[in-house]
Amino acid sequence: MLLSFPCLAESDSFLISLSKKFNLSTKAQDHLGQFCKAPHPFGSKRQQELAEWLLKESDDFAVNTRLQKFEALTPNPKNFPKIVKGEPLTVKRRGQNVLAQIPLSKNPRCFVIAGSHYDSKHLEGLWSVGANDSGSTSVLLLEIGRYLRQIKNLKPAFECDLLLVWFDGEEAILPEWNDGQRRYAQKIHDNTYGSRHFVSQMQTCGQNKCVKPSQKYDWLPVRYMVLLDMLGSKDIAITDDLNSSLKLRRRLKSNAKLLGDLPILAARTQSILDDHIPFLQAGIPSLNIIDFENLHRWHKPTDTHEHVHLPSLNRAGRLALLTLLQLLHKP
Repeated sequence: MLLSFPCLAESDSFLISLSKKFNLSTKAQDHLGQFCKAPHPFGSKRQQELAEWLLKESDDFAVNTRLQKFEALTPNPKNFPKIVKGEPLTVKRRGQNVLAQIPLSKNPRCFVIAGSHYDSKHLEGLWSVGANDSGSTSVLLLEIGRYLRQIKNLKPAFECDLLLVWFDGEEAILPEWNDGQRRYAQKIHDNTYGSRHFVSQMQTCGQNKCVKPSQKYDWLPVRYMVLLDMLGSKDIAITDDLNSSLKLRRRLKSNAKLLGDLPILAARTQSILDDHIPFLQAGIPSLNIIDFENLHRWHKPTDTHEHVHLPSLNRAGRLALLTLLQLLHKP
């Protein structure tokens, strides 16, 4: 059944109402299980399977769904921390970003991107599926897409369409984020492979960075990028990321207050490196909605299915949704 509300232009209260009605579907738990079947680091067979699964799931509610395939030279982890004689210094890995357009406007003039990485961190000799990092927010993107399909009767109220992007290769191949550039012989930028590729494929249109999701559209500007990451901890506390655009950080805090959920925000500020950085470097205002406070299972084998707290993910989903709806409505 489609939800029906008065014209969004009348008041932000309708956007708040839409966001408060958001709830994870009964499929969310099963979908999280897809990310917990096996480790799925960048370049792995399981990661390719997940990309195809995400594409199929997105076909139910989105248009212009596709895989954005790419190749990247990565460090050879066998050569770290010491160079091993006879081992190549680099390994070519194939990846794929998953793209899905949510049509909210009859004649969209722009896009807002909502993203999450969907690869798991490779831990040498350990079974690590990354249920929270990155399964939780990969599922949340699916849930937001499905929910927005219910309100498609409000298309004329939005100026932008939403572009969901699941990024491959956010995690570093080497143990630490900066090992590739600081400690590896070849000095490789060893992280954010998928988001960097996505930005490299954008075109400059006037003063904007633009995307073209299909032949049906001209190149349209990307107004904002909102990244979701690690939002399934029971004691969720969303970090105030100093690298995110200031006006979007302020909007997030204001929206938490509008939803009556200020406790979801952490008091601490921190500069976080993530998939939003390539977009910021391209001049696109970007926001990272991430819980970087609850790190006791981060990049550990204990980041498993049973430790993802769906009520926390639901709260974060409402906050992310309100922020996205505002940006889509009045970019």
